[in-house]
Amino acid sequence: MFFSLFLASTLSETGDKILKESSDINNTITNQTETINKTLSNENENQNVSNITNNSTLVTENNSTSENTTNTTSIITDDEEEGEDDIKKKEKLMAEKDIERIRRMHHMGDFDEDRPECIGNNSYPNRVGDKYICTCRNGYFGKEGDVNGTDCWTCKPFCHTLAKCVAENTCKCHDGLLGDGYSCYPPAPSIKNIITPSSGIHPIHVIVEYTEVSSFEPYMAFCKFDELISGAQIFKNKSIACLQPQLSGTCHLSISFDGQHFSESQKYSYVSTLTAQKIDAQPFDFSKYSQLFAIISIVLTITAALIKFKGFFGSSKAIFRDPLGVPQVKAD
Repeated sequence: MFFSLFLASTLSETGDKILKESSDINNTITNQTETINKTLSNENENQNVSNITNNSTLVTENNSTSENTTNTTSIITDDEEEGEDDIKKKEKLMAEKDIERIRRMHHMGDFDEDRPECIGNNSYPNRVGDKYICTCRNGYFGKEGDVNGTDCWTCKPFCHTLAKCVAENTCKCHDGLLGDGYSCYPPAPSIKNIITPSSGIHPIHVIVEYTEVSSFEPYMAFCKFDELISGAQIFKNKSIACLQPQLSGTCHLSISFDGQHFSESQKYSYVSTLTAQKIDAQPFDFSKYSQLFAIISIVLTITAALIKFKGFFGSSKAIFRDPLGVPQVKAD
C-alpha cells in the first residue's frame, strides 16, 4: 500500500515537470518567431537585398515513463544572421545589376547620368556629339526635335520612296509632289512656248519652254510627238530640248516630268531634214562643172605637146635617113 502511494506521487511529479518543460519550449518558439518577423520587417523597410535563410528543425521527443506516457514535441529553430559586410556586398551587386538593366533598356554604351529619359513611344536617347537627342527607333518616324511630344509611328504598308510617315499608318508625299503618300508623282507641266528650229541636217532638237511649277524642281523630262515618247534634255532656264523624229507633216507635241503625266498638247509642224544618207545617194551633176573640165583638158593637151617637142629637138646630133631607110649620122 505504501509502495503504491509512493509510485503515484512520483508519477504525478514527473508529469508536472514534463508539462512545465513543454510550456517553456512553446514560449521560446513564440519569442523567436516574433524576433524573426521584426528582423524581416526592418530589412524590407531598409530595402536590403539580403535574404535571410531560416532553417528550422523540428524534433519530436517522446518521453514515456509509464503506461500513461505523454508525447512532447519540441521545435528547435536555427537562425543564421548575416554580417554587415555581406549585406553591403549584396547591395552593391544589386546596384550594378540595375545599371546594367538600364543600359540594355536604352541600347546605350557606358552609363551616363546626363542621358535623358525619352518618354515618346518607340524612341530612345541617341548620343550626338556631347549631348543626347531623343530619336525614333529604326523603322519608326516622328517629328524632328519633338519626338517626346509627338511619339514615333510606323506606316504599314510602307510609304512611297518620295513620301514620309507623318502619323500612324498615314503617309504624305514630299513637297511639290501629288498623291496619297503610297503613290507619289510630279505634277504635269504646262507648255509656255515652242521654238521651232530651222531646216538642216538631222538630228534636229525642238526647244520647249514650260511654266515654273511651285515647290517642285524637275530633274528629268520627256517629249511626246503624237504617240511617240522619247527622253529629253532639261535645262535650268525652265526649258527642255526634244529630239524631233524624222517625220513630215504635223503632230501634237506634249512634255512630261516622269513619262506618264503629260501636259496639254500643242500642234507642231515637223521641220524638213536632209540626212547624210540622202546626200550620198544623190547623182553627181556634171553640167555644173563642164567649163572646168574643158579648161583642164586644154591644159593637159598643151603640156603633152611641149614635152614631145622638147624631146624631138633635145639631141645634139642630127639624124638623117637615106632613101634605103638606113639611118646615117652626119660626120663632124
